[in-house]
Amino acid sequence: MTMADRLSHIRQWWVSLINGIVFLLLGAWILIAGVSTYSSIFILLSLGFAIIGGFRAFYAYYNRKRLKYWSLLFVNGLIEFCVFIIILVSDYILTDLLVVYIGFILLFRSILGMGISINFYYSKMAGWLVTLLFSTLGVIASFMMIWNPIASGFSTLVYPAFTFLFVGISQFGITHGLKTLNKSMRTAT
Repeated sequence: MTMADRLSHIRQWWVSLINGIVFLLLGAWILIAGVSTYSSIFILLSLGFAIIGGFRAFYAYYNRKRLKYWSLLFVNGLIEFCVFIIILVSDYILTDLLVVYIGFILLFRSILGMGISINFYYSKMAGWLVTLLFSTLGVIASFMMIWNPIASGFSTLVYPAFTFLFVGISQFGITHGLKTLNKSMRTAT
């Protein structure tokens, strides 16, 4: 079964688009806000993860009959949503721990994006190169985030900001590929 066959019934390409927009907005906000509003960055990150996690959980549950591993996506969405609750409930949160946790979530998303881009390539679908390029950059930036969470000053903001931007652009590549696939499936039937 090809990638196109597996995805032929999945019509929620807009979920990936919303995720990409949220990731880009988070990355831009981190760069614009600076270190002076670090606590507001955490609140914004928590809201972003709530939105992204909620949409991922919705997407997985809605497509549970069509996706082989829907439960993994669903649990991942719930975990991302729980980050929102943990950050808002905590009076004191360890910045280094949160940066590492976010780094691992973004690393997972970037590796997933690389896998999707390879499937797009072998299925001769649009968007594979953009997805691969920015997913690879996301992996590199995520590793930098995880490797040096105690970085000071400018690098504290650069790693997360660029990781969010790379993952957001990668999501746009996935959106383009899924939208193209859905359009071609509708015209083929």
